[in-house]
Amino acid sequence: MLSYKQILAMALSTVLLCSSGLLSASPHSVKRQLPIDTMASPCGDIDWNQSPPGVRQFHARQQFTTEHCLVLKPGMVDDYAPVLNRLPSDTTVYFSGQTSDSLTPTVVVYPVSSTVTIKHRQHFHAVPEQNNQIIRLMYRDFSGGPMIHLGDPLEFDINQSDMSVISGFHFTGAREDTDNSIDTFIYVQCNNQTLRIANNVFHLDSHASVHLNCTLPNSDANQTLTTHYGPSLEFISNRVIGSSYQLSGKSYIPSAGIHINTPLVTDLKERILISGNTFTGIMSKGIEIALGKNSSAILIENTIDIATAGNVSISNQIQRGGVVLQGRSNVQPSRMPVFEMAANRIHVPETAIILEKSLMLEFSCNALQGDFPWSQVAHNEEAAHYEKFHAFSTEKYLQLCSRKNVTDGSTRNLWNTNESSTQKSPCEGLQQYSGIIPFTTSNCIGSLKEPLTESIQAENGTVTTVLIISIMVMTTVLSTIGNLGLL
Repeated sequence: MLSYKQILAMALSTVLLCSSGLLSASPHSVKRQLPIDTMASPCGDIDWNQSPPGVRQFHARQQFTTEHCLVLKPGMVDDYAPVLNRLPSDTTVYFSGQTSDSLTPTVVVYPVSSTVTIKHRQHFHAVPEQNNQIIRLMYRDFSGGPMIHLGDPLEFDINQSDMSVISGFHFTGAREDTDNSIDTFIYVQCNNQTLRIANNVFHLDSHASVHLNCTLPNSDANQTLTTHYGPSLEFISNRVIGSSYQLSGKSYIPSAGIHINTPLVTDLKERILISGNTFTGIMSKGIEIALGKNSSAILIENTIDIATAGNVSISNQIQRGGVVLQGRSNVQPSRMPVFEMAANRIHVPETAIILEKSLMLEFSCNALQGDFPWSQVAHNEEAAHYEKFHAFSTEKYLQLCSRKNVTDGSTRNLWNTNESSTQKSPCEGLQQYSGIIPFTTSNCIGSLKEPLTESIQAENGTVTTVLIISIMVMTTVLSTIGNLGLL
């Protein structure tokens, strides 16, 4: 007899296959023959001199090589989802800006009408053939679900630990005043590989550009693993644009620019990187991250300049602000999630930074503007119980701060109020914390000394070492990305 987990897994797989177009009520859709030139070939068998010039040059620069390659052009099929879903793992797909008759229009469209499931070591690259050419991945006649899906809701595949890349696209929905909606453009569940999303433009629909949602614990008492596993996301140099939309005669706004939720994934350092992105337009919040114990995320050089007022379809009680950071409850200081923020610019109508639960915050040379700099969410609003967090700023970001000159060239942060705000202090909204957050006008000094500060000091060497390693790894990653032309 099948177990409950097996039955649930079969049901979820069927739902995903149906949404991705791999199963259909019509038997003819499964049997439809796709053009032979939409099949992947061994990369070494392709005559790259016959490919569009932009693709040829882009392929020659690639450092991540795969076994199979495929060059697509607009107009080859009416729906590219079946083409992409049948491709094998270990495949690079180039979406050319050149049409089949060798034209290079200003805007080219690759329509998909169902969810595309990205497999292990699959890379999707949009490759323009002229400056300012837009290559658009766009939904047509689709209702509900994500545009691209990766991962599994019920398990981590520890045998798949490589990288997939999505770069260069303009992601757009085809919403009208109907119930048709893209929940999120890229939906990531539990997995054990790195997904790099770079140099894309997202025109938001109802939720986020990327939603990483893995609510499984990555620890297994029956397994002995030499390294911890879990999802890794690099979100680099993207533009996220939000706008209001009409749904059944009512106006709504997107709920977030990017949303990461891995509350039970523990002991993962430098697995989340959000760097060099721009969030503009209207959305309830720019960045939202919830991490598990002893995990870290790095947010550097992002610009958030958004309006936040409006109805959100999933909940009208949703938080509104620039960045929302959520730690964990009932956690020892040495196991608190660590969020590192440096050289970010945040301009919002209301609150710049919202903090929830216990966490560590490295905060250097960020420029904040809003009605309030901080909001520390009470764990129990009736009792006004705020969980502890520890704030600090070190010299490790000094070179970045000096180069970007976001504030005054130092690691000190900047706070400017909106014209409507009466909150002049950069410490307004902080409730229960230890440590120091330096600002150009004054320092925010936490009132907590016992036992949090002593616990931090006792393990200071370990924490500092981990953070320095984190920066060294991320510096290497960013250098590699720069060499690939993705920054």
